Amino acid sequence: MSESGPRKSVDIEVTSFFDSDAQDIADRHPEDWKRLSRALRRYERTGRGDIEKVSGTDNEIYRFKASRGLPRIFLLRAEGIEYLIGLEKRRTAYARHVLERMDDRAAEMLGVLDEEEP
Repeated sequence: MSESGPRKSVDIEVTSFFDSDAQDIADRHPEDWKRLSRALRRYERTGRGDIEKVSGTDNEIYRFKASRGLPRIFLLRAEGIEYLIGLEKRRTAYARHVLERMDDRAAEMLGVLDEEEP
């Protein structure tokens, strides 16, 4: 399911987690990074893009698909801001541990860690 409503600009915050992933792809695949950053600027400006909710997570985590062949971007929606929290790795795209890692990152960012009952 993708969203493509008439939204206008989006407030985006970049996290250190995303910075690390972005630097890695920029170093190894500069052309891919150029395409990803253009798509992000367009999304920030227009609020339109191929976005899907990540199921199996407790927080408002979404995947943003910039373009075919590029890793998707994980983002967290909270209080009207979209936090970029990481890039999806192609080999482990749907692995459960990746989703759990993203959910833990989101909880850390919000300063809330869901307490598990004993």
